[in-house]
Amino acid sequence: MPPQIDRRYFQMAPPGQWLKKSAWPDSVPFKLIGFRPDNEEISGAFPAVSARAFVWDNPSAPPSEVTLLRKTLWLLPDNDMGLMVFTGSVPLTHLFDEPIDTLLVGLDDSHSLRELEYYQQVYKSRSVEGAASFEFLKDPELMPEGMPLNVIRDLADHPDSLRYSASAMSEAESERFYQDVQDAIDRQEQQKSEEQETLGDLNVPAAGKEEAGTQWLESKEDTATNVTFLGTDFSGMTLDNKQFRYCMFTGCHFDKATFKDCTFEHCQFTQSDFENSRWNNVHLSGCLFKQAEWQKAAFTHCKWEKSTFEYGVFKHAQFTDNALDNCLINHSDFSLGTFDHCTLNGCFFSETHCDQTQFNQVIITSCIFEKCDGPKACFTESTIEKTSFISSSWVGGRLSHCYLNSLTTGLNTNLSESHFEQCSLNKMGFLKVNLQSSTFINCSMLESCCDKADFSQATLIACDMTAVRLKDANLVHSHWQNTSLQQSMFYNADLRDATFQRCNLAGANLAMISQNMDTRFEHCLTEKTHWIPRRYTVPA
Repeated sequence: MPPQIDRRYFQMAPPGQWLKKSAWPDSVPFKLIGFRPDNEEISGAFPAVSARAFVWDNPSAPPSEVTLLRKTLWLLPDNDMGLMVFTGSVPLTHLFDEPIDTLLVGLDDSHSLRELEYYQQVYKSRSVEGAASFEFLKDPELMPEGMPLNVIRDLADHPDSLRYSASAMSEAESERFYQDVQDAIDRQEQQKSEEQETLGDLNVPAAGKEEAGTQWLESKEDTATNVTFLGTDFSGMTLDNKQFRYCMFTGCHFDKATFKDCTFEHCQFTQSDFENSRWNNVHLSGCLFKQAEWQKAAFTHCKWEKSTFEYGVFKHAQFTDNALDNCLINHSDFSLGTFDHCTLNGCFFSETHCDQTQFNQVIITSCIFEKCDGPKACFTESTIEKTSFISSSWVGGRLSHCYLNSLTTGLNTNLSESHFEQCSLNKMGFLKVNLQSSTFINCSMLESCCDKADFSQATLIACDMTAVRLKDANLVHSHWQNTSLQQSMFYNADLRDATFQRCNLAGANLAMISQNMDTRFEHCLTEKTHWIPRRYTVPA
């Protein structure tokens, strides 16, 4: 708000109800007359509670508390409701500052405020990696002791509902709700521990002649439905034009097996071995593969639909002309593998490794890579569209002659030391991405946002980056040569020791940038460039 603003025009009550202090005290009694039949008096007191707010500019840094003042009190007797409005503000260091990474709010008893360390522990329990999904519903830990919070159990409890009642919920109902939340957290933790226990070896014995899977093999039938294969040995076999529906494979061996023109529908594979197997024109739909070993397997003209892979190892595997549609891949490893002429559509990758994986003429559309690592992965003549990389690390990757469109990165994604050459990058969401020591040669980056990105020690040569946003970006020791930055925004960016040679900066916004004696603009076009110096000093 402007300093001269008259705050009386916001939430303004009649002058007789104004308090000539900065805030209302902790204890405020009230008495209303004339709102009930026979002039029955309504009296009471507002709860003696204080609102607390903590902000994190950076998840790794300690929080700072925002002072909240009890500015406005509302009494709505027709609805049996009262409101307490607490107001606070966070100062901005500059016009476009976006300081808040996390906001945590709570209520304390005004006579016994909890320490900062308590709220730090609440934040840690909710944000730690692997935290239960329902940790955010544990409201009592942010409320004063003995003061339950009205909960939303169904639509009728929502204030927008016509059946909503503003009356306080009974303590028993509130306790029952939060006990259900705790039970859900306990069940989730139990499921995690059970999953870890199942990761051990099942020690499935070798199948005998009476085993159902072995009998099916001996029958030489072409179709298997609802057959349980337990320890069945397919090693070295060739399965041609076979169909499997709703089958279960546990502890089976497929090493060096060959599959041709086969179909797998809604089958489950657990702790099975597919090393050195060959798959040609195989269709897999709705299948589950858990703890499967696929080292050095080869897949040609295969189609995977709505299938799930958990703890799969695909090291040195080769995928040629494969299509993966709406698949879920968790805790898997594609390191040192190769994807040639493949399409990945609507897939979700979580905690999966792609170390030194080769992607040649691959089309990736509408996929999500969460907590995935791909150091030194290589993309050649590939297309990546409408895809997100979240909390992922692809350090040292190489992209050559690739087309990237509507790609976003989030939560400290690391693309440092990457090499982009002859690539087209459109509508990129590079917010806070780490591109330290990366290289861009003969690339175009249009309609893209690189706010708060780290381009320190990066090199950009002969690139077209017209109208790119680099607000709050770190460009320390970066080198820009023969690059078009026309109408780009560098507002509040750090350009110390940065060098720009023969660049087009016409119409660019260089307001509030940080620079030093080693910041260089050599033979650059700076027509109508905005230069507004900083008003405070950045430490060297």
